[in-house]
Amino acid sequence: MALHHAWPEEGEQFPKIRQKHITASVVSCLFGENDYTTAWQLWNDMALGAQQRKGSLVASLGQILEPAIAEAFEHHHTMSIEKETAYIYDDELRFGASLDFRCYRYNDRDFDGGIPFDIKMANEHAWRTKWKSGKEVPPAYVFQLLGQMHVTQSKVALLGVMVGGAELHVIEVLWSQPLWDATVERIHAFWKSVEERRQPMPEMKRDAEAIIKRLRHTEKDTSIDLSDDNELSDTVAQYVTLSERVSELGKETRALEKQRTELKATILHKMGEAQFARLRNCVIETKTTDRKAFSVAASSSRSISIKE
Repeated sequence: MALHHAWPEEGEQFPKIRQKHITASVVSCLFGENDYTTAWQLWNDMALGAQQRKGSLVASLGQILEPAIAEAFEHHHTMSIEKETAYIYDDELRFGASLDFRCYRYNDRDFDGGIPFDIKMANEHAWRTKWKSGKEVPPAYVFQLLGQMHVTQSKVALLGVMVGGAELHVIEVLWSQPLWDATVERIHAFWKSVEERRQPMPEMKRDAEAIIKRLRHTEKDTSIDLSDDNELSDTVAQYVTLSERVSELGKETRALEKQRTELKATILHKMGEAQFARLRNCVIETKTTDRKAFSVAASSSRSISIKE
């Protein structure tokens, strides 16, 4: 295994090669354990071109406050840490990691070459529930640190957790060879699916809006025969019923809109970019409407009409 280092160009947060890799921060989505992305979204990013996704407010605040938080950990926990600016990657695996810091000394222990030290922020509720008050580490962070340990060839990593802006906790995460072997297996399977253009099944509760956004264009005068798809027929019936309920209410409640978004995404996912789809008892037609840019940015949306 050969490890490589890359640095971002001036004005960039990460080097461009990072966009071609699965990174430690998202690899947990291959196990369905990532709060910010899914395997379906990652597959589309890699196979069809990345989409711009906004980071969370907590993540952006963490980046801004990171230097001050790191200094606080050094002072209150007698640590020796340094900022890591390199992106380290395993070219054969097409996997890499960007570390927050390297820790060289903690609790009277010296770490030759430095081990990964990653900073997280949690409110008091999340600390009690997701972290079990420090007794557990959320799975996404376990996978993230495992990836960081892989590229630094470390057997241990540290998490620095700031809780509610008032408490500082340091948690040790040990290397797990069985878990890493399972991760490597998922990574290889993912890249094989990209090469073979085998799209993973989406999680409709999480991927619906991303599906609608990606499949917002209709290829004119194209059709697809889905008459044998019983599941889609049921989905269409639910979509029609829900649309009628929304119409009767006169306004779309948040809960109804979420359900309808998931159903619409399921229909579009089955159709792809086809304009028409033939089912046993109806025909679905889609149409793209482009909105020109005036006081708001230009955009496109895709409507669905269903005829018996």
